[in-house]
Amino acid sequence: RCYVDTHAVMETSLGDITFAMRPDAAPNTVWNFLTLARAGFYDGTVFHRVVPIASNGSPFVIQGGDPTGTGSGGPGYNLDLEASPLPHDFGVLSMARSTDPDTACASSSCA
Repeated sequence: RCYVDTHAVMETSLGDITFAMRPDAAPNTVWNFLTLARAGFYDGTVFHRVVPIASNGSPFVIQGGDPTGTGSGGPGYNLDLEASPLPHDFGVLSMARSTDPDTACASSSCA
């Protein structure tokens, strides 16, 4: 796959969020996210989970991307685990999953 666009902009009612994609670290996840975004899958979705403060006082997580607004919806398929060398830290765009590692769905978490 060839990646020309390495940035995605999420327009929210409180301002835009720009994500720098890392296809070098997670090519299938980036491809899936960009494909769904271009197809309008995330249009009109809400952040269904907001955990504003972690125990250390920093922002923790906002979760969205589910067209049902419940955290249980998705595109109808899962992705296999794609281990990334990047730390899961503040500012990272991730995909939610169940306890099974091969259940990444289109609902995304932003920590």
